[in-house]
Amino acid sequence: MGPRLTNSAFFSDELADQLPLGMVVLDRHGHVVQFNRYEEQRSRRLRSQVLGRHFFADVARCTDVPEVRGVFEAHIESNTLEVDIPFAFPLAFLPTPRRVMLRFRSFEANGQPWANLFVEDLPEQETVEVRQNLSLLIHDLANPLVGVLDCAELARSEETDPA
Repeated sequence: MGPRLTNSAFFSDELADQLPLGMVVLDRHGHVVQFNRYEEQRSRRLRSQVLGRHFFADVARCTDVPEVRGVFEAHIESNTLEVDIPFAFPLAFLPTPRRVMLRFRSFEANGQPWANLFVEDLPEQETVEVRQNLSLLIHDLANPLVGVLDCAELARSEETDPA
């Protein structure tokens, strides 16, 4: 494994743990040197199981594809890694794949290139819930509206039909 990034060189664990999205710091070789609480909870992986391991080969094997690992490897040494990659991957404990935006950003610390990987969950679930709520609202409004329209039609037919 390469040089270690000290907490004082970038984010303290306490600061990283306050972020409302996943944050993984990788060394130039792709080893995990920091893994925040949000990502620990979302992935159900303990930091102790992730730190020091190769992100692409051991931690998140689904990202071991040219669109993700290839981009990391092509840009990490030149400190030009700045890419956002929409990505979806299955997790055994979720009913649908986790949809995320992988945001890679390189930086230099201690004279070495490093990468931040921000894992931002895409709001698919919120969208599904909004659709469900709208569907319920439309259903709830449709029933009384049909009754009002029926009454209006009845009143209009009584006006045109002389008794």
